[in-house]
Amino acid sequence: MNCPTCEGNGEMPCTCHLEKKSNHAHCDHCHDSGIVDCSRCNGTGLLD
Repeated sequence: MNCPTCEGNGEMPCTCHLEKKSNHAHCDHCHDSGIVDCSRCNGTGLLD
């Protein structure tokens, strides 16, 4: 998963819709506040 917009707090914006996949995040990774945890982002900016 691309995490190009990871912020220092380890979060990135995401959009949760009915789709299972999107350019932002998988919905099952989204928190109620509409963010996805990017703490597992590696040096290449990918979420494991």
